[in-house]
Amino acid sequence: MTTGDSATAVHQWRFFRSGGFDQVAIESGEDLRHLAALDLKLWTALNCPASGLEFDTRTLALLDGDDDGQIRVPEILAAARWCCEMLRDPDTMFAAPGLAPSAIDDSHAGGAKLAGAAAKLLHYLGKTPGDLLQVADFADMTRLFAPDHPNGDGVVPAALTDDPVLRQAIADIIITEGPESDRSGEPGISAATLAAFREQAEQVLAWYAEGDEYAHSVRPLGDATAAAAEVFEAVRAKVNDYFTRCRLAAFDANAAAALNPAAGVYGAFGDRALAAADSELAALPLAAIVAGKPLPLAEGVNPAWADAIARLRDEVVAPLLGERQVLEPQDWDLLAERFAAYRDWLARRPQSGVHLLDVAHLRQTLAGDALHRLTQLIEHDLAADTSAANIDAVERLVRYQRDLVQLLRNFVTFSDFYSGQRKGIFQ
Repeated sequence: MTTGDSATAVHQWRFFRSGGFDQVAIESGEDLRHLAALDLKLWTALNCPASGLEFDTRTLALLDGDDDGQIRVPEILAAARWCCEMLRDPDTMFAAPGLAPSAIDDSHAGGAKLAGAAAKLLHYLGKTPGDLLQVADFADMTRLFAPDHPNGDGVVPAALTDDPVLRQAIADIIITEGPESDRSGEPGISAATLAAFREQAEQVLAWYAEGDEYAHSVRPLGDATAAAAEVFEAVRAKVNDYFTRCRLAAFDANAAAALNPAAGVYGAFGDRALAAADSELAALPLAAIVAGKPLPLAEGVNPAWADAIARLRDEVVAPLLGERQVLEPQDWDLLAERFAAYRDWLARRPQSGVHLLDVAHLRQTLAGDALHRLTQLIEHDLAADTSAANIDAVERLVRYQRDLVQLLRNFVTFSDFYSGQRKGIFQ
């Protein structure tokens, strides 16, 4: 019997009689080429389940293009057509299992990508160019996605470069932005995390630059400002409370008694051991409340606050106002004003993990070309022949080379079932 149409040459089919009826013999690459021209009335089956058969489930899943759990004629035809397109000689489908890169037709773009990927896979697997790729070679994908090989996923681990500057930049981005998982399983960076790092680094450096530009007001004690501001903030509310109480006592002399602890408060301390960290002791005023009285910085300070006030005296008051043993209200207001600009600048601090990095190192990173070269490295990875899509396509071709003809002999025909030489896949 012959079949054909305007687009394909007439094909001579061979038949065999089995099971009481004539069936088409699927014997050659030419049979595969013309499978779409075979009248559906001559097909033994028009669909089969994608599971529960005596057949490789992974191959069935690849054939089930619409993932509906059924293998239908259009999917069989698409697989046969694709194999014929990708192979130099479709008779390869009838050879023993195994596919050489040289068997792939590299005369067109799709085939060239697959041939290049197949050759690299042989290299990654430690095989020679003359060896064949087998289905078993795809069982452990970590062998095919080594961290030092581009794999097309756009995630770049440190192992992908030997440049110590780029390795450090990758480590910095992972620390500050979090890792993305490369197909090798190693942590890496992507274009998205690189862009986020660049944007946040620029914001952080701009914030530091503002602090440098207005250093006189923002950092009145230079590099010691941050520590001094911490000391100041630790007592700010308590000192404000003290001076407010003293002002209230000056407003009304009768208020002083009520603003100081009642005698009974101290009586409650008499029957227990006291420590400077006692919370009830810390709740008492910093010092005795007297109208117009400055804050003592040495003698007469609440024991719970004595250490904090001593630090205020030594690390804040002395550097900014000079040595003194008491602090007047106007001096306190001046200190608050000196730290206001720093507090406002600190409030504008960008929320970013980039602060984990040393500022000088961060400036050096952005001033150099490391981030540009990382962009190129990511683009190189995306363009890799051994991308996941190409590896999946090579695996598909290797599996089809091993399994498709067997499926056809249990789908287009039931030759395996009737021959008795091998078990039918539906048995």
